[in-house]
Amino acid sequence: VMDRIALLIRRGEEFLVLKDNESNDNEWRPITRQIEKGETLREAARNETRSVTGVEIEFVEKVTKTEIGSENERIHWYLAGETSATEENPDPEQVDVSEQKHEWFTHEEIQDLDLGEHTREFLEEHGEKLVEK
Repeated sequence: VMDRIALLIRRGEEFLVLKDNESNDNEWRPITRQIEKGETLREAARNETRSVTGVEIEFVEKVTKTEIGSENERIHWYLAGETSATEENPDPEQVDVSEQKHEWFTHEEIQDLDLGEHTREFLEEHGEKLVEK
């Protein structure tokens, strides 16, 4: 069985999604990665976020698990937030979207993007709940 994480980072009412330039379909998607041997799902979420955005995430909450096709691929969907300002760290790093590889969108705006089938199905089922959390 291949396990992957899919991570949506929320800032206020908006979610961070990536433009997938590596595939030819140019779809928007959450942060995703295959889990490496010996790595927990939460570690994978944190490591991949750091690798993609350069920032640390604060909380990680599992939303659901979906299975794809007959290939035994499981996707573990997580919701996370950027690190909040504290007295010790009054100005935490924020995700830099200047390179246009990823952008913030509201739940409504995401519906209009060119999404992959699995991302669309996930948002149709769970999107409203994510906004309320």
